[in-house]
Amino acid sequence: MNILEKLLAGSIHSAENKTVKTVTLGVNYCAVQICNRHAGLSWTWSHQDCCGQDKERFTDYEGMPAVELLKNLTVSSPSSRSMAMALLNALNSERAEKFPHDYDNSTVFDTLNLKKNSRLVMVGFFRPVVKLLQEKGVDIYIADKGNNMGDEEELTDRLNSWAEAAILSSTSIVNGTYDSLISMCGKRYPVAMLGPTTPLFPEIFKDYGVSILAGSVVNDSDMIMKLIRQGAGTPDFKHYTKKVYVKI
Repeated sequence: MNILEKLLAGSIHSAENKTVKTVTLGVNYCAVQICNRHAGLSWTWSHQDCCGQDKERFTDYEGMPAVELLKNLTVSSPSSRSMAMALLNALNSERAEKFPHDYDNSTVFDTLNLKKNSRLVMVGFFRPVVKLLQEKGVDIYIADKGNNMGDEEELTDRLNSWAEAAILSSTSIVNGTYDSLISMCGKRYPVAMLGPTTPLFPEIFKDYGVSILAGSVVNDSDMIMKLIRQGAGTPDFKHYTKKVYVKI
């Protein structure tokens, strides 16, 4: 099974007897709120060449059993998969909010044993994190298609033979590149999964050699929904979410 199939199999029970309350699909992020008012986030995956036609037809998931939307974790439709990932994080919110805080990513850095001249591959551009790492003197290679950073061939080489640690954006899970990336890491060095999309399921990621999961728990569902409707991004979430982590 790939990572999406494992996440679905490991979480399907949590969707029992729950319904979807609200779905908000913004240009940057997606949020889903369930009947108990817990909400979860996911990056919005979209194909630029699909002209909005990435699904066969519109489906109104609001009021539907949560399990129906959760099953879309493994479908090919970008928007459907994004909504399913947000729902997954909403269903896991009650557990995730008990995980410890990591306000400044210091626990992530310590777990990856990052020091001056450490060689780090970062897949996904985390601007504030990059600034902190550069101040520490870490040697960073960044690959991010959306920001035209990095090269696929060089990324493969760096992950296979150069890196001493890696930070992978959890958007890689949604867009289907995670399994390939983590395979290249090969359990040779510590890996962190980072970002609001991160599904905080240590029991699933332990088999991949991931060292730490760092994600977000929504504190103010209504405000998060409003921000996403208006195209907000990660920096705008800080007052309405809390950053949490779990070591594996």
